[in-house]
Amino acid sequence: MARPKSNFIGSDVGLVVPKATVTPRGKFNPNARAYPPVEGESFDYAGAFNEVAPFISNAVNSFRTLPGVPTPTLEQTVNPNLVSYDAQRASNARTLRASQRGVNSSFADPQIAAAINAATLDQSINQNNVLTQNEGNTNAQILNQNNQFNSSIRARNTERLNEYKGNQVNRNVAQQELQSANLANFSDKYQTRQRDKAMQTLEEQKLDILPELYKDTGVLERNLYENYLGEYKTKRKGKFGGYIK
Repeated sequence: MARPKSNFIGSDVGLVVPKATVTPRGKFNPNARAYPPVEGESFDYAGAFNEVAPFISNAVNSFRTLPGVPTPTLEQTVNPNLVSYDAQRASNARTLRASQRGVNSSFADPQIAAAINAATLDQSINQNNVLTQNEGNTNAQILNQNNQFNSSIRARNTERLNEYKGNQVNRNVAQQELQSANLANFSDKYQTRQRDKAMQTLEEQKLDILPELYKDTGVLERNLYENYLGEYKTKRKGKFGGYIK
């Protein structure tokens, strides 16, 4: 059955639905800033906050730095405490002089006194040689032990410095990775927001264009008619037990 001409969609089945009209819409500008406000309008604080809110964490992270690597405490090398037998040498020298004075005063014969003094001098020299040898051997042993001890200290200091330098490199690498991740996150957020704005702009443009096209072609009216007709048929079927064609 053909539908009668009417100014209203669905009038042939008792439905009264006014024809769709298109209300002019304002264009959406994704690049429009919430500041500065247009003259006569108040500042859009909420819009401004929404623009920067996703990037606050990135701004904070851009100033974030990892803690510095603690400077290692280095051990000081030890100076050797060498022995000295100078006191014994001085004592031998005093004994030698005293002996020589006693011999010279005790013997009137100069030759006998000279022979005794020569023997005493030889004994004193031998004693000093023994002192020098013992002093050298003792100091050599002390120096050897001290060098070994200082070598261990220098080895530990080198290990600590190498560990410190390695930790510095690791810290710098971690800092660079942190900044790179923050920059990548910022870029992802920015691109996502730009994509969302572009999609929203596209949808806004569709809402501006499609109603005009539907209005000109009658597609919108037919869709409305079919929707309301389907609802009316469902109600009639439930009321009369039949199906309206």
